[in-house]
Amino acid sequence: MLAVPFILSFIDVRIAALFMFIYVLINFSRGSASAIRSMQGFRTLRQHQKLPWLTMLEELAAGEVTLRAKRPRWHHYAVAGTKERPILMKPSKVVHAVIIATYKESRDVLQPTIEALLASDYNMKQVICILAYEGRAGRRLNSRRQTL
Repeated sequence: MLAVPFILSFIDVRIAALFMFIYVLINFSRGSASAIRSMQGFRTLRQHQKLPWLTMLEELAAGEVTLRAKRPRWHHYAVAGTKERPILMKPSKVVHAVIIATYKESRDVLQPTIEALLASDYNMKQVICILAYEGRAGRRLNSRRQTL
């Protein structure tokens, strides 16, 4: 791919310049699209963080949405779908595994992460916290795991 402009320059310089212009334009548009999708994803993340997830789980288990509750359209579809095909497992029975991957993170990084997990309003009896690290991290990280 890098040799194409060089080879085209022997044939016609204008074709080589056009090829380079199109190449830069394509990569610019790909970068712009990636940035736009990142901003859209961040906006969606912020909107979903504001949702009352525990209430929505209760509505899903009950099979009906609370009257006058402002919920996303996809939640209404999910709740309506439970009438046709019942949910396989009630949300109250689901156990979540939170995996915290670490290698050389200090206690100053790991402790706030675990504290934020514990401070969430989710039932901690339904959460398994897994601290994942490589064996080459050694005894130092193993002892840090014990203290956390």
